[in-house]
Amino acid sequence: MAENLLNGWKSNKSRYPYFTLSMKALTYAMYYADIEQNSPIDRNALMDIYLLGTAQDLDVVVSNDRTFMKSAFHALYGEPKEYISLDAFLNRLSAPASV
Repeated sequence: MAENLLNGWKSNKSRYPYFTLSMKALTYAMYYADIEQNSPIDRNALMDIYLLGTAQDLDVVVSNDRTFMKSAFHALYGEPKEYISLDAFLNRLSAPASV
């Protein structure tokens, strides 16, 4: 089963968008660990990778994480998706609707 997935993915990555993004996120985690060697280990990095890999259909990610997840989000998605804090999200919800 896993071998079939891997072979199918290698021949047509666009057919497996979530798996492709998860592999990019995992690669970014290794890259981040290499360039940020003096930073503390982010114990949530694997969960962040999972969440970012499944968030490709979202427009906004709400998180107060200011380290790995924020960096990985911008590396994987960039514009037009948004990465905002919980306070910014709550402010947006309480703002009057624009017409």
